[in-house]
Amino acid sequence: MNTGTLGEITNERMKKLMPSYASRNFKRKTIDAKRLARDYEDLLIIRGNKGRTALDHLTRSGVVLLAGAWETYIEDVILEGAVHLAVIDDPKNLPKEVKKSINLYIRNHKEDSKPLSIAGDGWKKVFLDEVVEPTLKGLNSPKIENVDSLAMKLLGVANLSSNITEKRFIDEFITYRGHIAHRVRVKGDAYLNLDTFLDYIYAFEVTVSEVDNYLADYIKKFKKSRPWNKYKNN
Repeated sequence: MNTGTLGEITNERMKKLMPSYASRNFKRKTIDAKRLARDYEDLLIIRGNKGRTALDHLTRSGVVLLAGAWETYIEDVILEGAVHLAVIDDPKNLPKEVKKSINLYIRNHKEDSKPLSIAGDGWKKVFLDEVVEPTLKGLNSPKIENVDSLAMKLLGVANLSSNITEKRFIDEFITYRGHIAHRVRVKGDAYLNLDTFLDYIYAFEVTVSEVDNYLADYIKKFKKSRPWNKYKNN
């Protein structure tokens, strides 16, 4: 992760707000999944009614892509939110759990002089480079429990998932992704049809807009302005 680059993007966008960079990156990452859906439709037309058409290798591949897009979104949006919190001048005004995360990191550091590194604006670099980035790299599964834990530790958000309509679906989907990615297809595996796959895409698009909108309002409470525009009609 390049916090410097994201910071530059974030600062530039303060002049002309759009939905979060993370959500726009999510949309870009779902393009190939949607192309697989179109390929499925095209092949059905070509195949016609010539018996059962086994095409769910396309939709199953799309599941892996979609899960990767969701995981990247969570990492990106939490990082983007942290960059906005690091704009705050006085660390005393940070969310309570964020201050706790920084203080715990400093206390547990092996170098006795480490507390000096957070003097002045030094806390911002420590927070982004030494607390946020390594913690996000440690994400091993974007299930709800892990998403809530990251949001609490790095943004101070309590129970982020309470703002997600499809939170039960997410854990089931990530488990299904693991099934596809780590197991050879066996007899009796359920066929993944196109309609179900399109429902998956829609559910994640709704979820991303919900998370984006909640965090936009949440971060505003600490920096007095929204970090990005909210999605409309959510």
